[in-house]
Amino acid sequence: MGFAFFGQAPFPFMSGGIRFRLAEFFILRSYRRSGVGRSAAHAALAAFPASLELTVLGRNKPALAFWRSALPQFTTAPIPEASFHGDVHFTFKTAAA
Repeated sequence: MGFAFFGQAPFPFMSGGIRFRLAEFFILRSYRRSGVGRSAAHAALAAFPASLELTVLGRNKPALAFWRSALPQFTTAPIPEASFHGDVHFTFKTAAA
C-alpha cells in the first residue's frame, strides 16, 4: 500500500537538535483519500517517539493539505511551519506510543 522512510541523526539535510526525519512517505494512489494514509502516518510517527521533521514540496498542494490536517491530530502542541526555497518544513515532537 505504501511506505515511510525515516532518517536518524546524523542524516543529510537534517536540522540540528532533531532525532528523526521523515524523508519519504508514499501511499499508492488507489488507497489515497480513504483514511489509509492518515492511519499509516500516525502508525509510522508513533514508532519514533522523539523530535521529528519533514519537508513537503511547496507546489505539492495535496501533500501539504494532508500533513496540515494529519499532524495536528497526532500531536497536541502547535506545529510550526517554515518555508525554505518554496518547500514547507514541519518540526514537531511525538510522544511514546
